Amino acid sequence: MYRCGSGRKGELTSGTTFHSVGLVSQFRTSPALMKIMNYTINLYSELAKGEAGDITPEDSPLEAGLGMFVCWSKPDFIGKEALEKIQKQGLSSRLVALTMDAGGNLYGGESVFANGRVIDRIRSGSYGYSIGRDIGLVYLPPALAKDGTELEVQVMGERVKAKVANLPLVDPKGQKLKA
Repeated sequence: MYRCGSGRKGELTSGTTFHSVGLVSQFRTSPALMKIMNYTINLYSELAKGEAGDITPEDSPLEAGLGMFVCWSKPDFIGKEALEKIQKQGLSSRLVALTMDAGGNLYGGESVFANGRVIDRIRSGSYGYSIGRDIGLVYLPPALAKDGTELEVQVMGERVKAKVANLPLVDPKGQKLKA
């Protein structure tokens, strides 16, 4: 089953492939499928409000690990002063990957917990076929953004153990890319 969305008159609608082929009414008797349907409705509501994605206007390219693409030599650009301030003060968070066994049910928006407290949400997530685990991207405080840090993620109503993993997850030395 895949999530899908379509825009109509400037609105984002939600659903799954079951919605798009008209099979929803046949599956309403299954509590598990109703849970998935409710989840996708909430997810697309967040997307419509602009509350989903790896990087938003509230995030800096430095926190997202994109500092190498900032042209510091350019005399002036929108946001340069703010980025220089962040660079001086140090990062308040870093975009990292969490790996976990979530049964392929990681989509983004799930709460991330440290010591029983919510610290952020998964920005985007999916199953990583190359590593055989679910992968979620999240902004974490530097103290928690270290490889191997153990956290929990609320997936489909259940807490799942997750670990911070250094990026890239596949071919970190770039050997396949250079071959």
